[in-house]
Amino acid sequence: AHPAAKIVLGNDRVLHADTAAADGIVVMPLMEALTVHEELIKEHLMAQSAGLGGEKFYALHAAALRGGVFVFVPPGLEVDRPVELHQWLGGVNASTFPHSLVVAGLGSNVTVVDYFQSLGSEPGFACGVTDLAAGDGAAITYVNCQRWSRKVRALHFVSTTAGRDASVRSVFLHLGAA
Repeated sequence: AHPAAKIVLGNDRVLHADTAAADGIVVMPLMEALTVHEELIKEHLMAQSAGLGGEKFYALHAAALRGGVFVFVPPGLEVDRPVELHQWLGGVNASTFPHSLVVAGLGSNVTVVDYFQSLGSEPGFACGVTDLAAGDGAAITYVNCQRWSRKVRALHFVSTTAGRDASVRSVFLHLGAA
């Protein structure tokens, strides 16, 4: 089935965006969303600490953040098709700092499938962050499928906040990276 929306990024730059049939949800590049949805982003973007000794890489991600995707589902909206995010890495010793910020408003429901993949088998570095924020009674299903080259050093941080009676389900499939 055709996704509700789809964005493709390469080395943190938007290559393709198909959000015309987004069924009332907002799916847009994170940097562009900063000007339109500033309050939501300030509230949820990297709002939790990394913990577990990852603070320096979390700080590196914040300092190098130049791409990423913002998904916002307005209150009460149930999205029946998944949102697809494709974040590619290409080039010898290239680096990427992918960021996915998913905010589900009161009583909304969304599934986001986030693909991370290398264009070739070159070495590289990926330091990603996903922020999932479900409002009261909201439901988020998040699937992260990482297929970096076996020569890519990769880290990925996830923070989740859930309101009253909210549900956040996450699945992480790591098929690549060093």
